[in-house]
Amino acid sequence: HADAMDCYPEPTVLPREPGDRAEAAKLTRILPAILKKNQFKRTYSSAWWYKLKSGCAVYGVFWDAGKLNGLGDVSIRRMDLLNLFWEPGVKDIQDSRDFFCLAVVTVEALRDAYGDKVKDVRGGWSVQPLEYRHEDNREQGDKAVVVDWYYKKNQDGRRVLHYCKYVDSVILYASENDPDYAQRGYYDHGQYPFVFDPMFPVEDSPAGMGYIDVLRQPQAYIDQMNAIMLKNAHLAGRPRFMVKNASGVNEEEFSDWGKDFVHAEGNLGEDAVRQI
Repeated sequence: HADAMDCYPEPTVLPREPGDRAEAAKLTRILPAILKKNQFKRTYSSAWWYKLKSGCAVYGVFWDAGKLNGLGDVSIRRMDLLNLFWEPGVKDIQDSRDFFCLAVVTVEALRDAYGDKVKDVRGGWSVQPLEYRHEDNREQGDKAVVVDWYYKKNQDGRRVLHYCKYVDSVILYASENDPDYAQRGYYDHGQYPFVFDPMFPVEDSPAGMGYIDVLRQPQAYIDQMNAIMLKNAHLAGRPRFMVKNASGVNEEEFSDWGKDFVHAEGNLGEDAVRQI
């Protein structure tokens, strides 16, 4: 993680042709400003912790209409890979026909944002999101699962991206129902607004493996070796003895390490008691 932060990237836009030099120079100055407003260095740091453990970091790049007092601006967030879903078997998510992003939101927040549209939403999870194991008990009653569904379709001879947001059976927004986006698609570039950054890439998946995946097997052998060493240290610190039945040694006193004297009857030869 320290190496990743030492190599924090800076965007440099290069022109494709001589006429693009002025625009490339402008973008080289604009992009760092956008990243700084998004506090991208924090996002980058968080993504790298996630990437080292889970094998893949995912950045969500969205347009936030509420930024800059309603003017809108780019918003960049680290996404939780646990509740992102795409078509199995694709290497690049842009080749997936559909892409789903799930989020758990309180019913109160939904009613503040969408009013009467969600008046029938009562909470509870119609779609079961994946969760981490928690020590505390988390109630589901006042929360609902909101699904962001991105999908691609052929329209007028070109591939366009559309977006639908829904909770339970209530559609909160659909770009195909919006006159501004019905024909052009939700984003002009036609790409899913998610960027995958794998640690150790694997075949047939946009995700990857992290250090937990790579080191799990060696760690299992290390744990076994540690257990063997601990057991040997325990046995070496507690010597055992073989005692003849007819040796006449008081075994109770012999086994009590707090006694300075152990009584025995008759002659006691070296073969009567011998350390194992």
